[in-house]
Amino acid sequence: MPLTIVVAGGTGFIGKTIVAQLAKESHNVVVLTRSAVPAPTISNSTIRTVTWSDASRQHSQDMWRTELDTADAVINLAGAGIFDKRWTQQRKQELFDSRIHTTTTLVSAMSSASRKPQLFISASAVGYYGDCGIDNVEESHSAGSDLLAQICLGWEHAALEANAASITTALPRIGIVLHPSGGALERMLLPFRLYVGGALGSGKQYFPWVHFDDTVRGILFPLRQMQQGIVPLQGAYNLASPHPVTMHEFAKTLGKVLHRPSLFPVPALALRMVLGESAQYLLQGQKIKPTRLINAGFEFHFPLLASALHHLLG
Repeated sequence: MPLTIVVAGGTGFIGKTIVAQLAKESHNVVVLTRSAVPAPTISNSTIRTVTWSDASRQHSQDMWRTELDTADAVINLAGAGIFDKRWTQQRKQELFDSRIHTTTTLVSAMSSASRKPQLFISASAVGYYGDCGIDNVEESHSAGSDLLAQICLGWEHAALEANAASITTALPRIGIVLHPSGGALERMLLPFRLYVGGALGSGKQYFPWVHFDDTVRGILFPLRQMQQGIVPLQGAYNLASPHPVTMHEFAKTLGKVLHRPSLFPVPALALRMVLGESAQYLLQGQKIKPTRLINAGFEFHFPLLASALHHLLG
């Protein structure tokens, strides 16, 4: 049966694909966004867009409560891009507010809805763990202490308040999503195509990558379980390839796929000069293991880096 699914942040890099996928399956999709975007019609299912403003959280909460009265599930992907702008104090606050305040408002609206959603999927990130060196990182690993880790920690804490309203809550901790039209891979392609590509920093840090298609499938996995009458995966789960690689291995494999050398590493100092404080998150890493997701029955379509890059760039 068609469901009514509310998607916050549905006009972003991953959100647009999730919204289109749900609409093609004839679900009714309501997109909550800060951007005024036309509501297209796909496969006989209308995607309705509801805009909102950071200026009035109470107004947003009241407006969202009306939308959520008929929602079966809610997917929260809202959040300003980590690497979109240089990190000033104002930008750091925006990274925090766009995730935590938005999630708090969304949870408050869900909790007071006359018919509460059955499922809440709220995105997080592997940045939750901070720099973990060469240790295997499963979901039980503690949170890091840096800024991005603390943002993720607050983001998840805000989302888990939905449990108090008896709403099943799932928190996919998403790795570095690979797609040629966005994110880290897009930025690495040009230097490789110009024959000056290489690893970032020492190259020894682990790179917790995940194919774009597996990202979309992994985010939607608890919803698929709910549709099948299975108790959905809840709580935090890692969403990254079961075969993480070091940055050096990633750059070497990317070079092979593009038929280019990987001979020109980007020194840490140069990266910091270009990106500022945010550069540290490309110089550290996590050896992520998606244990809970795999144990729940999820199968990655692209578990190996070489095949993933061939699919994306072939």
